[in-house]
Amino acid sequence: MGHAGNVTWHLTQGGNLFHGAGHLKLKEDPDMFYQTEAKPQCWRAVAVFDDRPEQLLYLNRSSTQVRAGFRDSFFELLDDEEREHVKSVSLQRWQGAPDSGRWVHQSNLALPVLEKLVQSA
Repeated sequence: MGHAGNVTWHLTQGGNLFHGAGHLKLKEDPDMFYQTEAKPQCWRAVAVFDDRPEQLLYLNRSSTQVRAGFRDSFFELLDDEEREHVKSVSLQRWQGAPDSGRWVHQSNLALPVLEKLVQSA
């Protein structure tokens, strides 16, 4: 229900607007559509430290992409001292609407290790 000037309009379940003097049929735009997604589309890897706040390492559209890409970020973003204080890496997904959701912990990812090159003499 709404007011336009001194006229009160009512919206019916069928999409019609009416008031005492007549009614107005609302029409959906055939080009208008709403995209809905069945699965969460935003995942992230977050470093959890023993002595400081968490730090975002990697963000992507799927858990598979985050699992595959966070290792490089771990070594690029954190120096040796920071890596020593990482107690875990949390895999999180966004739950809810884009403007009113929250990050939800899904699992802990294995801490990356830097492979040392072994040179034979």
